[in-house]
Amino acid sequence: MDVNKVPINLVTTKSVLARKKQLAAEIAMIQSNTDDPSISLVIPNPNSDYRIMNATAYYKNLEDILDAKLQIHKNNQAYQNDLARRNELNRPLFADLKKKYEFAQNSELIDTELEHQLTYINNNQKKYQKNSKHQEIINNNLSRLLGQINQDGRKRVLALRKHLNDEDDIEKEDRELEREEIYER
Repeated sequence: MDVNKVPINLVTTKSVLARKKQLAAEIAMIQSNTDDPSISLVIPNPNSDYRIMNATAYYKNLEDILDAKLQIHKNNQAYQNDLARRNELNRPLFADLKKKYEFAQNSELIDTELEHQLTYINNNQKKYQKNSKHQEIINNNLSRLLGQINQDGRKRVLALRKHLNDEDDIEKEDRELEREEIYER
């Protein structure tokens, strides 16, 4: 069934599910056999730089067309007597459907969309890496400062111990002097 040519009034939940299952199987076959030359026969744009991604997006687009047609059909059934409400609900679906038809007829538009998405991802990745580098620098500086603080603290503790040991030595000397004075008397 050609998704683009199926009239909205003939779309049913059962037919949509069956076709979506078939599309999912086709996508899986393409994705699992990326190096097979015969795949070029089922890929919508075999010359695309994004062959497999393009094909996956193309088939996903066909699924979205089916979903939109089914929703329009359901709205038509549910609001047969309320033309204003039906039009209100279907208007954005038809606009989306028009865009999806354009993508289905020209897979180079899919490539353009993929390029935009990849650029966006790359820019965010660069931003994250830049932030990550700044965070690493901050962490290194903090570690260095903590190390210096610990080192200074250790020096102070050692100095205090030494000072206390020196006081103990002075007290020992004083006691010895007192003993000597006692013996001399």
